[in-house]
Order: sequence, then structure tokens, then C-alpha cells
Amino acid sequence: MSNVVNQHTKKYPNINYNDVMHLYDYHPWGDGTNPNIDNITHTILNIKNQSNEARAQARRRAAVNYFTKVLTTPPGGLSKLVDGDPCFFAVVPSHTKGNVSEGLMSLMRNLIKDFNFVNANNILLRYNSVQKAAAGGVRCVKVHSDSIRVTEEINGKTVFLFDDVASTGCSLLACKELLLKAGASRVAMIALGRTYMEY
Repeated sequence: MSNVVNQHTKKYPNINYNDVMHLYDYHPWGDGTNPNIDNITHTILNIKNQSNEARAQARRRAAVNYFTKVLTTPPGGLSKLVDGDPCFFAVVPSHTKGNVSEGLMSLMRNLIKDFNFVNANNILLRYNSVQKAAAGGVRCVKVHSDSIRVTEEINGKTVFLFDDVASTGCSLLACKELLLKAGASRVAMIALGRTYMEY
């Protein structure tokens, strides 16, 4: 397994409101056969793990704390690039109706002060379940835009939209479109990892 030091956090000079800003490369699990899986991939998997088992919860807390530091600590912390105006966070909902990643929600709670988020709950709701793309589901924007809605008044506000992993970016793009249609002035898309297919 590689060490974290071999993969540096991506650095951005400013907040990009056009493209997905990813913090790291994510090496797909591939049933554990991918020889390039590193500590960062394991840390992202710990964020994604929804198990209530005590060891899984402890690993999730450690992963949340790690990404909190990445997002808030200079010089690379994205929170240092925000303008300080009150804004919203949004998390791409899970594929199952009504669900959202507990790991990402814990991360959002840690970021409220540094990003000046005004909400404590996710402003996106999945109202119809969809099949996971990794399990054979369709990878397209429409699948997500037809099954998610915005739940808060966000007129004229900036939204920071988070996902754990971006592969094609379809779910992020769908959610960004929905947020802009609901009145957001601009939406920054942030993924903890970007899928890197190399094996």
C-alpha cells in the first residue's frame, strides 16, 4: 500500500465555480485487487462506510477529522479562499431515497464556522431511489435531476456542493443544475476524490 505522503492535496489558487475541484485521486477498490489503492483511498472509503459498527464509526470519525484539516488548514485549505459571506452547503444525496452520507454530513458540521454555512441540514433530498452506477446503474445527469429536489430557499446565495467521489461527475452536475434553477447565485463543486482508472 502507498503512503499518504505520495499523494499531495490538490492546490487551488481560488474557488472554481465551473469545474469540479477534487482534493485527491481516488483509486477504485476493485474487490481489493487494485495495486494502487493507497491510504487516501482507504480514508475516503471510511467516509463512505455507513456501518454503525464501533470500529467503522471510529474510522469514519478519523476520516472526517482528516478531511476537516485538509479543507481548513492553510495554505491549501479551501475555506481560506471563501469570501466570508453567509453561504449554504449541499451534499449529493445517496442513491437510496431519503439517505445522505453520515460521513459527509459530519464533515459539513465541522466546516460550518470556517465556510460560514448558514444551514445545519442538507438542502438536497433524494425522493426516488436510483441504482448505483457502480452496480450497473445509468451514468447520466437526468437520472439524478429527476430524483433529487432542493429543500431550502437559496435565492442569491452561494452553495458549496460536496461529494465523496466524482467519476463522471454526473451527480454533481445534476445537483448543481438543480441548485442554480432554485436560485443559487453560484455553485462550487467539491469532491474528496476523483476516480483515477489506471489498472
